[in-house]
Amino acid sequence: MTNALPVPIDENEVLDWLGGQFLGVPVSALIMIVLFALFVFISRKTAFGRSVFAVGGNATAAQLCGINVRRVRILIFTLSGLLAAVTGILLAARLGSGNAGAANGLEFDVIAAVVVGGTALSGGRGSLFGTLLGVLVITLIGNGLVLLGINSFFQQVVRGVIIVVAVLANILLTQRSSKAKR
Repeated sequence: MTNALPVPIDENEVLDWLGGQFLGVPVSALIMIVLFALFVFISRKTAFGRSVFAVGGNATAAQLCGINVRRVRILIFTLSGLLAAVTGILLAARLGSGNAGAANGLEFDVIAAVVVGGTALSGGRGSLFGTLLGVLVITLIGNGLVLLGINSFFQQVVRGVIIVVAVLANILLTQRSSKAKR
């Protein structure tokens, strides 16, 4: 349809506002803070939030406890899609155009941030604050590598090494905690 070219967004007050600033703070950052607070509340104070962790940790045990695992998974995937759409809208507002390839490669950073933040890839363990810390660490490392003039291909290698180290640390911590429980 567009021959892989960005589609410019004509003047749109809502997108202009979303891509702009409010009191000197990017609107997208304010939206992230609000969503972060909302999901901290949901994960800690609601039955749904506890169900998500239960299903992620052990779906069979969660089902035996009366949790509708299929429903929780459908809701989580729906929520993931909704948040991806919000992210796409914010990115389009920031760039002033719709570009299908604008976020290519960011999934690697997302995985790295989540793993560095202490979330188990096997599920059932993690925290939003840990993930936020992981995002800050990965962002700082990425910015540092750019400022040092490091080749973008080597930056991916560094991120990959970070993921491997974080996964290994996660495995070691899991083994230690399971030994301590015995």
